[in-house]
Order: sequence, then C-alpha cells, then structure tokens
Amino acid sequence: DGLTLAAWHPIQEFWELRWVKDNGLWCHAGYCQVCSKQHFLEQVEAMKRVLESLNLNMVEMVDENATLDGGDVLFTGREFFVGLSKRTNQRGAEILADTFKDYAVSTVPVHDSLHLKSFCSMAGPNLIAIGSSEAAQKALKTMQQMSDHRYDKLTVPDDAAANCIYLNIPSKGHVLLHRAPEEYPESAKVRGVLGMAGRLPASEPHQDGN
Repeated sequence: DGLTLAAWHPIQEFWELRWVKDNGLWCHAGYCQVCSKQHFLEQVEAMKRVLESLNLNMVEMVDENATLDGGDVLFTGREFFVGLSKRTNQRGAEILADTFKDYAVSTVPVHDSLHLKSFCSMAGPNLIAIGSSEAAQKALKTMQQMSDHRYDKLTVPDDAAANCIYLNIPSKGHVLLHRAPEEYPESAKVRGVLGMAGRLPASEPHQDGN
C-alpha cells in the first residue's frame, strides 16, 4: 500500500532494541548507523544485520568521543535539528552533518528532557508538533532562530503528546501515529483539528521521545 515495513524478532537479552532510534536513524536513501558509548555493541550489530539485508546505505559512527541518539535528531524534510542532551553531543552532531552534506544541520540545547523528540516531532509537511513546557518552547524558539524556513506549528498541552509519526501513504492519505486520546485528552482535542487517522494504543510499550 505504499509503505514498506521491516520487522524482526527482538533478541531476548536486548529488549531495548524495540526502540530502534537509540541505535540509528534514517534519512531518504541513506542510513546513518549510530554506535555511541552508551549503546551495547551487540545491539548495534543486530540492527546492522537487518539493515544490510534491506540494502540500505550505512555510515558507522566510530569516533569514541561522539554520542548521537536518534531521539535527538529531527529531520523536517528540509534540514536537521539535533538536540544536545545527555545522549547527544556536539561531535555527534558534526558527524551527522558530515554524513548528510546536502542539508543544513543546527543544534538545539535540550534541558529537563531525555532528548529533543521528547517534546517535538513532525506532524505533517512543514508542521512541527511541540509541547507547551518551558523547555519545549525554548527549543522551538531556538529552531525558529536557526532556520531560514518558516514552519507551521501545532502546540499541544502535553510534551509527550507532541511525539508522533507522520506518514503520507498513497492508499491511505495523510496518517498520524500518536498516543491514545485517553492518555492525553486535552492534547487530543488540539490534534483533532488535523483530521488525520491513526493512533498508538495506550497498552503498547513506549518510551517518551521514541
């Protein structure tokens, strides 16, 4: 139906592999494979085997001084914003910029949150979903100052509700995968104006910013 989904059985001892963004991130026809000090090598190797079977281009981050978590990387379709957090540092952002030379890469300090996507994500073409906390709004202001492009924004009351996945599927149209309305009812009301289908059941395991 226009969407290719690759799935594999998680390795029992590495249950955190369900959060694939911890070990890597994807952009267009290329794949940036992340291997930071905070990640187990076995986890990265397990993901590499799957990605190699899909014939994706991979770039491994081997600098021991660099850290980069996919949850700190927001790709808007035009440029990258990289959150500088406990999981991502300046060197990691520099390696990302070297990998995707055709796109601007700007860094955004992240305070009081796990990483950048804990309170923001792309909710549609040119549309940034953003939480209402002071940390979220401060990060948004930084992104607006760093970018030459003007993005639309959707501000929701709850930071976690701003973390979603936008899909444009030919057979389905615009789809937004998001947290269940019963988890964050006030944010669901705001998000409802988009008129998109899709949700993540409240019973599914999740990690804020994933």
